[in-house]
Amino acid sequence: MVEKKIESIITLLPTPHLKLRCACYSINIGDSTARMLAFWFLVIVVSFSNAFFVTPVNAKEPWKAPGCHKVGYSRNISIPNCVVFRMTTNACRGFCESWAVPSSPKTTPSQPVTSIGQCCNIMETEPVKVKVFCVDGIRTLTFKSAVSCSCYHCKKD
Repeated sequence: MVEKKIESIITLLPTPHLKLRCACYSINIGDSTARMLAFWFLVIVVSFSNAFFVTPVNAKEPWKAPGCHKVGYSRNISIPNCVVFRMTTNACRGFCESWAVPSSPKTTPSQPVTSIGQCCNIMETEPVKVKVFCVDGIRTLTFKSAVSCSCYHCKKD
């Protein structure tokens, strides 16, 4: 039986992102035990490193990623003398870039700051028709639904 020291397990996995301080003891263990300990040590290190260094985007909420994304938007529609109904259309949601810089006093003395920003906007829509039960009969209503989304300049009104 080949004897290995447990100290060799610690040197198998360098972790440059973490500063670990530990008290290491030198004990003699068997070859299969050393492999098993190395395996579990690797599992633990990988588990913790993924928890701290990977920021996954939730697949159910893709809008949390940078950019402007098409998402479903549900709401209750209430029209006088008609049945209230719930409708889902497409909307745009996300995070777009913006920044502000000091303006040049020579070129724009009345404007000390120049702001440049983009907002998440609907770029193209399509009509979505819905039949609604109303007091005077069935009515066909048309709503807009986003087809494409993009970061685009923001308007100040």
